Amino acid sequence: MGIIEGISADQDINIEEVYLLENWMNDNEDLKGNYPFDKFFDLTHKVLEDNCISKDESVEILKLCDAFLNPHQDEGVHICLEGKRFCITGEFSSLSREEIQQLIENHNGIFAKSVTKKLDYLVLGGIQNPAWKFGQYGTKYNKAREYQEKGVPISIITEEEFLKLFEGE
Repeated sequence: MGIIEGISADQDINIEEVYLLENWMNDNEDLKGNYPFDKFFDLTHKVLEDNCISKDESVEILKLCDAFLNPHQDEGVHICLEGKRFCITGEFSSLSREEIQQLIENHNGIFAKSVTKKLDYLVLGGIQNPAWKFGQYGTKYNKAREYQEKGVPISIITEEEFLKLFEGE
């Protein structure tokens, strides 16, 4: 977290910072294959092939740093319940997991226990996990982001956005 915070602090990345990131990644090769670390491995390797960081590469690395430091939901998503698959993750502030499952099923949605390519929505509980401060977002969130990176249309939404569907009921 510290290295990535340092790199993104001034929103300008230089080649020395890419080398620093690469050294850290090489010391932590066990993270290969896990989102978002696999993206960091690819990007640092790409930049260091020619020992020069282009504007596009800089933007790409800074975007990835921002996504890592500020895990987010997809904004402006139109949410439809009927026939759609929903998976939930995290702690919820307003309802129990069972109550959320019932809401989904009572409105003809499909409750899914895990993230697969067939999933439509991942709902993030409103109580933020302290582990997020250290870049540990959980396997469901990471899997959904990996699928998104591969073009699978999974939407990540917050508990608050999800519950807006039921206002007035």
